[in-house]
Amino acid sequence: MIRNIPQNDAWISHLSGRMNEAKELGLLAGNDELTLPSAVVFCPSGIGDVLNSEVKPNCPIREIQGIEKSPGWVKRDDLFGEAALWICEKYCSSKQVELFCEAGYSEVGDKVLESRQHIIIGEKPFLNQKISKASSEIISQTLRWGRSWRLLGVVADISSNQASEGVNERHLLFICDAFDGDSIIVTEIGS
Repeated sequence: MIRNIPQNDAWISHLSGRMNEAKELGLLAGNDELTLPSAVVFCPSGIGDVLNSEVKPNCPIREIQGIEKSPGWVKRDDLFGEAALWICEKYCSSKQVELFCEAGYSEVGDKVLESRQHIIIGEKPFLNQKISKASSEIISQTLRWGRSWRLLGVVADISSNQASEGVNERHLLFICDAFDGDSIIVTEIGS
């Protein structure tokens, strides 16, 4: 389920901070501005109803749901599949729209990175996928690969440039982490 983010200091500050980090990386252009009223977060059933000023963007979904921590490793549930499906439905007919996201903890030359679709801008690797040629499963996997202590990404129209020239094309959406990396926030970009 998709919900508008609460328009309070915690959520706006989180989104603005991630936007500034994306600008520092070169993922967003200096003149890109987020369209805050368009900002949405993907929520599991039941959480959207309690999404209010008390729920912070870095609060894990399990904590919001009241699920107690259990010892040992626990499979992490996330909403990247739902978000990827939404992105694909929105942009699958656009032939020149691509997803770009920070390559998590990967560095140039990493064997794992070399096996994944990516580009290098400066000395920083970015994962990328052409949305019209990728399934929602591939998009969700790319988002998961990009997740580290944060997730930063853009959906960009590259019809006027080649992807290898950089990510400073016409940006359509900004993507960042929410709920301690279990979900994402998506917002439109204006220049």
